[in-house]
Amino acid sequence: MTTISGRIQVEEANLKMKELHQRQVIERQLERTETDYKKRLGEMEEGKRSEKAELQRRLEMLKAETELERAVTLLRFEEDFGDIFDAAGSVKEKPISEISSDMLPLRDYLTPTVHSPCRPRAESESKIP
Repeated sequence: MTTISGRIQVEEANLKMKELHQRQVIERQLERTETDYKKRLGEMEEGKRSEKAELQRRLEMLKAETELERAVTLLRFEEDFGDIFDAAGSVKEKPISEISSDMLPLRDYLTPTVHSPCRPRAESESKIP
């Protein structure tokens, strides 16, 4: 027969083993969670990079398309009206009401937009109130 103190020692040893085992299980779960988190974070970063690259590619395509459209517009006007510089000079100087409707796209093409960095200031913009 074992004594009560012997049983208590065995039970304490069993409890310590269970605690140690539980600690090891928790540590492994934490390691897996951390690894999964790092993996997902890496995937997210890669996704952001590829998305950024795709947006950059689209932007470049839009720029190229815009330049192509501008070139086609100029070529059409040269075909229809001869020297583009003569047409551009007359269109740019005339008020819109005096320009024929087929020349309006050329005026739009030549007129700087609000987003243009080289846009000349209007008189109302240059005056300080």
